[in-house]
Amino acid sequence: MPSWTREQEAAIYLRNADMLVSAAAGSGKTAVLVERIIQIVVQQRVPIQNILVVTYTNAAAGEMRERIEIAVSKAIEAEDDQDLKAFLIDQLRVLNRASIKTFHAFCMDIIRSHFQKINIDPSFRMLNETERTILIEEAIDSAFEKAYEAGEERFIYLVEAYSGNREDQKLREMIKQIYRFVMSQPYPMQWLENQVKAYRQEDHPLRKTWDELLLEQARTKVEGAFELIEEGLEICELPGGPLPYKETLLSDYNQFKNVDEAIASGHVKQLETAVLNFSFVRLKSIKKDEKELMDEVLVDTVKTQIRDKLLKKSIYESLMAPFKEKSMDRYFEEFERLGMALGMMKALVEAFDKTFMDLKNSKNVLDFNDLEHYAIQILEDDIIAGTYQNQFQYLFVDEYQDASSIQETILTRIKSPNNLFMVGDVKQSIYKFRLAEPALFLEKFKTYDQYDQILRQFEVETVHDLNPKLIGTHQIRIDLKKNFRTRTEILEAVNSLFSNMMSERLGEITYDDSAHLVGGTAFEAVGGPAVEIKVISKKAMRSEWDRATDDIEANEVDLDADADSDSDADVMSLGHLKTDEIEARTIARQIKSIIGKPIFFPKTQSWKPCTYKDIVILIRSFRSWQETFDSVFAEEGVPFYAESNSGYFDTLEIRLMIDYLKILDNPYQDISLMAVLRSPMYRFTIDELIHIRQQGTAGAYFYDQLGSILVQAEDAEILNGDLKQKVEFFLNQLEAIRRFATYHPIDDVILKILQDTQFLNYVSVMPGGVSRQANLKLLIERATQFKNSKIVSLTLFVQFYEQLSKTSGDMGVASSIGEADDVVRLMSIHKSKGLEFPVVMVAGLGRKFNLMDTHGDLIMHKHIGIGLSYVDVPIRAKSTSLVQWLLKEQLKIETLSEEMRVLYVALTRPVDRLYLFATVADAEKRSVKWQRGCSYYNLLTAGGFIDWILSVAPQKCEIIDPTTLIAIEQEATQTNQMSIEKWAILKQQSKDQVQAEIGLSEVYKHLNAPLPVPERIYEPQKIAVSDLKQKDFAFKAPALTQTPRFLIEKIPLTPAEKGTAMHKVLEKIDFTQTYTDKSLLDFVKQLVESRFLTDQEFEAIEISKIDQFLNSELGIRIKNERHYKETPFVIKVNEQLIQGIIDLYLETDKGLVLIDYKTDFVRESELQNVANRYRIQLDAYEMALESILNKPVVEKVIVFLNHNKAIGI
Repeated sequence: MPSWTREQEAAIYLRNADMLVSAAAGSGKTAVLVERIIQIVVQQRVPIQNILVVTYTNAAAGEMRERIEIAVSKAIEAEDDQDLKAFLIDQLRVLNRASIKTFHAFCMDIIRSHFQKINIDPSFRMLNETERTILIEEAIDSAFEKAYEAGEERFIYLVEAYSGNREDQKLREMIKQIYRFVMSQPYPMQWLENQVKAYRQEDHPLRKTWDELLLEQARTKVEGAFELIEEGLEICELPGGPLPYKETLLSDYNQFKNVDEAIASGHVKQLETAVLNFSFVRLKSIKKDEKELMDEVLVDTVKTQIRDKLLKKSIYESLMAPFKEKSMDRYFEEFERLGMALGMMKALVEAFDKTFMDLKNSKNVLDFNDLEHYAIQILEDDIIAGTYQNQFQYLFVDEYQDASSIQETILTRIKSPNNLFMVGDVKQSIYKFRLAEPALFLEKFKTYDQYDQILRQFEVETVHDLNPKLIGTHQIRIDLKKNFRTRTEILEAVNSLFSNMMSERLGEITYDDSAHLVGGTAFEAVGGPAVEIKVISKKAMRSEWDRATDDIEANEVDLDADADSDSDADVMSLGHLKTDEIEARTIARQIKSIIGKPIFFPKTQSWKPCTYKDIVILIRSFRSWQETFDSVFAEEGVPFYAESNSGYFDTLEIRLMIDYLKILDNPYQDISLMAVLRSPMYRFTIDELIHIRQQGTAGAYFYDQLGSILVQAEDAEILNGDLKQKVEFFLNQLEAIRRFATYHPIDDVILKILQDTQFLNYVSVMPGGVSRQANLKLLIERATQFKNSKIVSLTLFVQFYEQLSKTSGDMGVASSIGEADDVVRLMSIHKSKGLEFPVVMVAGLGRKFNLMDTHGDLIMHKHIGIGLSYVDVPIRAKSTSLVQWLLKEQLKIETLSEEMRVLYVALTRPVDRLYLFATVADAEKRSVKWQRGCSYYNLLTAGGFIDWILSVAPQKCEIIDPTTLIAIEQEATQTNQMSIEKWAILKQQSKDQVQAEIGLSEVYKHLNAPLPVPERIYEPQKIAVSDLKQKDFAFKAPALTQTPRFLIEKIPLTPAEKGTAMHKVLEKIDFTQTYTDKSLLDFVKQLVESRFLTDQEFEAIEISKIDQFLNSELGIRIKNERHYKETPFVIKVNEQLIQGIIDLYLETDKGLVLIDYKTDFVRESELQNVANRYRIQLDAYEMALESILNKPVVEKVIVFLNHNKAIGI
């Protein structure tokens, strides 16, 4: 008999009440839930068929059923009462038919039992994702075709306002996005209609909600300002503090106080007035003799950190932002146009929904949305709802924090008084992307009576004494806080962290005593720390070579770089290394240091040597890190496996199979054809492909060239024997498989390819061969599903997979690793939920929070509504609407709240050891923020997890210098010379490239050998043009294969970073416009407001130099010619990918004019010499442009912006 805690016992035996069990991590909630069910069945003799248990996964339902079966079987063995034993045997017999299932499975039961109510065929089947994607595209096509035919003015406005360049794909995605969102509501179209009315009706309740939210968001900022001012005043009073600044801070306080009083008035117009009248006074100057007595750090903290950066640039600018852009009256005027636009969107959603439903009905299929909505429709019948209320004496909901409003509606219709038992942990609600609503849990958490209060109210001490007294309707909350999983030292760290961070405002629940984790299992003392925080600091440590080339590198952009990256982003280069590589290597070294060391296993109360399988690495999201960890761990000799939900389409074997299917469907696709020829299936070399291209008809498809060169070979020796045999073999095999594909389904065709080419056998001997084979088998399974959808076209299958790979339809690679395999596992934090591991290492804590949901033309929220960008079509001007401003702020808070809960899940997975890893640009600089503590505003403005963690425990981390991890080696081989001839040959565009507007970079992406060439494994496969140009310098430094070069800190900006800032302005500037000094300055300020430029970059921009360039002879020429900016390219030379971005080029009647900006600080007399150093760079640009556009480059110009000089080379 288990020894239950007092709270667990209450959760098991309490009756006659609706119950919410708030079960902390590791508190044994599943065991409690199962025991409660057993006691109800055994002690009350309630038939199992009168109990409903709903979960969120089939695995959870299966585990629950298995546990109940084991418990009932044990009860049968122990029972002497023959009548009870017979009853229990009957329950065991019908257990497989018991209602222990997912929400969707329960909804399916309702539909099959009452199909006539909704007029559907009961033999329906569930739509698989392959079919669903196809039907959605058909439905959206139909909705738009009808809209185009009708030609309503409001539809034309939508197309012009919200479509992308020359196509309506962006608008289509918006309609699908709205559809997905509204289908999470119990009554979708009613909800959507209500949002339209909110824009059209001045007295609509949502209008009041918007006003209240605007005031509340302003209040949060003002409270943050008060906290900062109070901090600043305290610093002013310290010994050595800047006391003269106190007067200025008090003035700031009065300004914010005026705003606070306007907020208190409850009128948004008063808030607008107060904000627009706000002004900062000049900081009081300090006399020289006084300043000498002051602490420079304290002075800088008040002046720079608190006042300039936080009060002015952070709080005030965010407070001002909505009012600076437009007046409140203007926002209100926009509602009419926005209501019209949203009304048309609603019409498109309804048309899409109807067509989608018709298509599903024609195939007699349902999707998961249909299950829930049909169930609600059926349960609206009181008689039917009553049958379920009578059937189920007890309802159980597992993981209630993940419930949605539509599921809550279903539960409400089938429950009876005092029979609902909900268990979960709102601190682990991390499925916002699945539209989970933790607010449902929180509402009950706040309103249900606490168990201890009920005991006091009825003056009893135990649950058994309480039950007889519970008469009528009761709602009771029980908190399970004892953790039976984790070492006490880790629990104490978690409590310390979240009690200082998690609140109703951020996290959506206060982490108070009721939330504190309490150790429930005995652990023997650990020798060292159970929790370690390791911060890798990439502080600038640059060589003379780095400094010498700063200005040059400022002009190059590596195409590998993430568009959203900055000094703390994932792609901070250290020579050839990136952040993920450095962090992976740090973790690998940490793993090797603990392998074989003792760790404690509480279930057996024993110490055992740590093995690889005892260790799991958790990460928020995989992004590009999985591949990096795979390669680094292989180098470090650490066995490794990553469990991923993405990356399937990027695997070599799947990419190649899709290419093969493409050329079966249409061999006149040169990109895919060359990829197949270069693959291990046929092993054509680059030189052989060049030879075929040279000998074939100029401009012809490569497939035609293969055929024609065989004919020519009969009359002339233009092919050697081996190459001729290769070409003949390929063409014969391709033709045979094409004939086979004409009469066979797609899954059989894939099998035929694998068998005839022996490709399946080939991948089996590659690294990860078992997983690669599994991926190919998964492709066959998908093809079988496609075949079963009655759509058998090879063309459609290829199109479907291409669409899936470009959108969010990617999936994980097939798993080939079992639980017993001794490997370190990398998995997402989401996947780890509910699991436990002896040793947990959390990686990527220095990465920035993903706030993408707060951006875009369309933002939605269940309670606030739909925010659309306002677009003035005649002048092509787009601006943020009022509701968008509100939603951006609200969704940021909700997103960060979920991120805090994600961190809680990660930190509550370990049993014995917890390691936290983060990489930052400069730990010393970043620590300024950490030392600010954990005020609400400081937490709200955090960049990533590590900012939260170290705001609570700034002194608890170990700073790691990454140079200790990197072996620096001199490159043994000389850089290969570029082969101009090979470029010239392979750059030729085929007809299908021109027709499809496919860039040359795609050809070379596919032409790249799928497998690394062993003898060149140490050469970089991709280099930037900035690396090429170094070959022309006289003071060449030794080349390094892994140079540990750090990014320089952002404040102050380096010359390189200043150059990048100038480039960014020229990237966005409209050369066709005529700018005044003021309009040019306003334009640059808009780039800051849109967050394209940082504040530091804005300060570095020299407006006068940009103005001089725009009005120069070349600037005027650009204005009058057709020009193109920021053209990226990737070209291949001797197996290396050369990449770069062309600043600007003109398209003239004579040819192309290539223009490149430089911000080098050099003497004017040296400009020509410096320009010549860039010759090889511009030669690469020239070849790339000519390859892509098939037009000659007739002029190459370097613009030295600091001198306003254009130098031809």
